[in-house]
Formats: sequence, structure tokens, C-alpha cells
Amino acid sequence: MLITFVGNFAVPYSSENHHAKTLEGLGHEVIKLQEGGATGDEILDRASTSDMLVFIHTHSWHTSGKRMNEVFFELKKMGVPSITYHLDLWKGLEREEDLEADPFYKTIGYFFTVDKLMADWFNENTNVKGHYLQAGVFEEECRTTHMFEKKRDVVFVGSKGYHPEWQYRPQLIDFLADTYQERFTHVGGDGIGTIRGEQLNAVY
Repeated sequence: MLITFVGNFAVPYSSENHHAKTLEGLGHEVIKLQEGGATGDEILDRASTSDMLVFIHTHSWHTSGKRMNEVFFELKKMGVPSITYHLDLWKGLEREEDLEADPFYKTIGYFFTVDKLMADWFNENTNVKGHYLQAGVFEEECRTTHMFEKKRDVVFVGSKGYHPEWQYRPQLIDFLADTYQERFTHVGGDGIGTIRGEQLNAVY
């Protein structure tokens, strides 16, 4: 298959890079377009001659030129499927408002999500086909390394105050810190710091 893939390819640890490499490893040809850089017209031009468009709607909320809902509509008429996925939660968070406010969430063809409630919402409220798909680990990073010096019994990876309206994560981190003390490490922007790639693999 020839796949046009719009996402964040600027950093090596992005899930878009991992998915693109996986698709290429399966024998597919992937055209990578940087989100926020490629225009809607360019995306439509590339995707119209492809077998599928993968569009990741993360950092760049606006695409210059033709609007993405117009791109999805045109591709649907051509018989080219458009899909997206997201590894974060939406339901119950402030960002849930985006589901109603942004036409992206009503016009793309397929939405793959790690949140079954979100998949159900798409199937019940829109014409988008929602699919629950468990998260995985990039195959190249499924190996044991020994770079991380602070070995602990319990490690929490993620920011503590990422969503202020959802207090369970900060409460859990505080509980783990109080319970396990020196046997606990919090890795994240408000922990020992954000780490990626090989270092994060060593933590796991």
C-alpha cells in the first residue's frame, strides 16, 4: 500500500515515527508530511493518489489552505479512507469539548483510540467509525537495557499536574511516594524530569 502519513516526524521518539517505521517494515510505502507544515491542499494532493491517509491531530490545530474536514470529504468521494489514532484520554477532561467544537472529529473516516468510551462515543454520535485498540511498544524498543541508575520497585511515568480537572493521577503519585518512599521514582515533567527513547526504555 501507498500511505500518506501526516504527523509529528520532527522528533525520533514520536509514535508517528514508530508507526511509520512499522508500516514500512510490513512492506508499505509511507509518504511522511510534517503536521503544521503541510497545507491542506498538499495533503489532499498526496493522499488522492494513495491507498490511505493517516492524519494525526495533535500539536498543530490548524492546517493552512484547504480545511481538513474538506480534505476528508474529498477523499471519501474518491474512495480513499482517512484514519487517525490517539493515545490519550478525552472523555472526562476539558479537551472533551473539542469533540463537539472541531469538525475534524465528525468528518474523518476512522478513529482508533486506547479509550473504549471514546470509541463508543464516535459510533453512537457521529458517522466516524470508532475502534478501541490497545497501546503497544515499538518493536525496536522491546529489549532490555541497563542505563538507568535509579532502580526502584515502583516507577510512575507521566506528568503529575497534566490535567488539573482530573485529580486521580496526582493523588495516586502522592500515595505511591508516601507508601514506597525511597523505593519509588516519579519520571515526568514535574518528577525527576522528562526522558525519552533509550533512557525511557531503560526505566521500563
